[in-house]
Amino acid sequence: MLVKQMVRIMLATMVGLLGAAVFYEVLSHLLPPVLPSAHAATHVISSPRVKPRGKDHKTQKAVSSPVVLSGGLAPVSYLPVQQKNILSLAKSLQFTPLLPKLAFPGTTLEESYVSGQELDLEFNNMLAVESKAPIGSHYRPAGSTATVLSNGVSANWLLVYGVGGPMHRLMFQEDGIYVRLELFNAYVPATMADTERIAAEFLPLKNVFSSP
Repeated sequence: MLVKQMVRIMLATMVGLLGAAVFYEVLSHLLPPVLPSAHAATHVISSPRVKPRGKDHKTQKAVSSPVVLSGGLAPVSYLPVQQKNILSLAKSLQFTPLLPKLAFPGTTLEESYVSGQELDLEFNNMLAVESKAPIGSHYRPAGSTATVLSNGVSANWLLVYGVGGPMHRLMFQEDGIYVRLELFNAYVPATMADTERIAAEFLPLKNVFSSP
């Protein structure tokens, strides 16, 4: 009797997973091939925060400067121990990472760690994934649209339906480094325009750490 119950439960689980996969496949084909305008200030990012796995290191937090500059952004502060850890991780991956010099007031770096060949920078309100190679996705994008950041860097918005709901991801490449940037909507909520403004503030590591 117990064996039969377990078999029924396993079969029901397999049917449910198969149904979810089919639903996503159908949904991705029905959705429009492009996203709404990335510059629409009213378009809110729907990005639930999902804690990544496989973390190698946890750092102390540095509170960003309370000085808010024009445009509503503020300098991001990095503790010496955070700087040392990022330098060490970047050396292991053999590339020079990019860091946001400006972001929302109160932005703090919580963790930095390596996941495969990618460097993950987890802030309290956003996640930046960086790599020397193009960054893939576990889920096929349902839509995409091209944009240009205020610093002239070309970027691409992806709409991805996965675990936790739909997420907008901004992909761009600067100084040979590929970056995937996601803002968590619980903070402002953040808009796609906000994400682009912060992405334009990503600079090579040495340019950020050498700043006063």
